[in-house]
Amino acid sequence: MTPALFAVALELVGWSKRQLATMLGCDHNLPARWAAGTAPIPPEIARWLDRLAQAHIANPVPTDWRVR
Repeated sequence: MTPALFAVALELVGWSKRQLATMLGCDHNLPARWAAGTAPIPPEIARWLDRLAQAHIANPVPTDWRVR
């Protein structure tokens, strides 16, 4: 996963880099380094984020839920 795809995946799932760091229990600077390309994104994290992003693409927020 490239830093650009990392940023897109985070945007698709609606998380900030800080929120991701909190979920992962890692240093809050680490996702920023992944996004900047100064640290490699672990393959496990890349696969996990990709699966989550694909799920969000396949299941967008419903727009017809309001009663008219």
